[in-house]
Amino acid sequence: MLEVFNCGLFHTDFNLGNLLIKDSTWDFFIIDMQAAHLAKRGYLNTKKIAANLAFLLPVFSKIENRYKLRFFVNLSKHYPELKGRLWFIQEKAFQKMRTHWLKKGYRNLKKSAPEIFFKNKNGVHGYLEGSAEPTIRTYLVVNPDELFKFTEKNLKKSKRAKLAAIRFEGRRYILKRYNLKNWRHRLKRLLSPSLAWKIWKTNYLIKLRGISTSHLLAAVDVGTGLGYRCSYALYEYIDNISEGYRYIQDSFLDDRKRPYMMRRLAKLAWELHQKGIRHGDFKASNIIWSFDEQKGNLKVIDLDAVRFNRFLRDGQRIADLKNLASYFLMLDPDPAKTDLLFDEYVHLHPPWQHRRDRLYRSFRTKALRQLNHRLKREESRSPFPKQVV
Repeated sequence: MLEVFNCGLFHTDFNLGNLLIKDSTWDFFIIDMQAAHLAKRGYLNTKKIAANLAFLLPVFSKIENRYKLRFFVNLSKHYPELKGRLWFIQEKAFQKMRTHWLKKGYRNLKKSAPEIFFKNKNGVHGYLEGSAEPTIRTYLVVNPDELFKFTEKNLKKSKRAKLAAIRFEGRRYILKRYNLKNWRHRLKRLLSPSLAWKIWKTNYLIKLRGISTSHLLAAVDVGTGLGYRCSYALYEYIDNISEGYRYIQDSFLDDRKRPYMMRRLAKLAWELHQKGIRHGDFKASNIIWSFDEQKGNLKVIDLDAVRFNRFLRDGQRIADLKNLASYFLMLDPDPAKTDLLFDEYVHLHPPWQHRRDRLYRSFRTKALRQLNHRLKREESRSPFPKQVV
């Protein structure tokens, strides 16, 4: 990198695909030079160096931060001005990734996802992943609702949706049914694209961005047009799902574990936002602590309200944070405990640091307003009144 910068080479497509390495001597060769030019002064200024690094950084998105920091520390020894541009480099890299994802996702989805599209004479149609078991495919293609007779545990039941854990031929799955709540939903399904396609597309695009979520096996619509009745989604079961829910809640209530959990949740929210994702229903019940890794892995579920953007405004970021904070305020109404979430997010997002007080007031107001809404909704469901803050 130092040799490239010192000779004044600026490459506008600087990525690992355009770097060759000779194994025996560890010599590096840069190719695709039609996208490169030499600086007029014979060397690159700090702005150009930062731009070059922004092209290179996206390919290291899955590398741990400590290794990235070592890389920048070594470069900063020779170019001290880079220390003040680390955020610029990172943000430019995310911008390039968001633009790339928005262009690639919709165009290449059918080519990249291992899917099988089906449609039968009864109006049942949708998408199946190739790894789905043949026996369960039969139920999905003919009548997905029959799978509910294998229910092991009901997880949710409302006018809008039914969610259950099922056991079929020794394997466990999560089955979700989307109901028609009112005539507006019927009109939306008539005018909008297939709900099965939307579910399939969203799940794939979330994984394309490197976000951990439950693995979708099938998305099915029953009926078309005015004859539409409902939709189904089948997911692989997440082990220890109940323990994962409780671990996040218990960590929030534990004074010793709360700072670490708030840090992890703030980092998850920030990562979603930097990758152009607004969850729309970002609360602890839609986040699962998975025990399959040493440090724990946070999985995001319930992607029905997810939206993909090229850029997220402050209000959109706060909307996700206040949803998460209001959920924790239901467990403990002390606002100071949820302030940790906001503080950790501000630490990760430098543009908020000089506007912290104003944004904090907005965050606190909206979180309390959301709490009131949740309490009123709970009160309407329960015969025992609750005090509204």
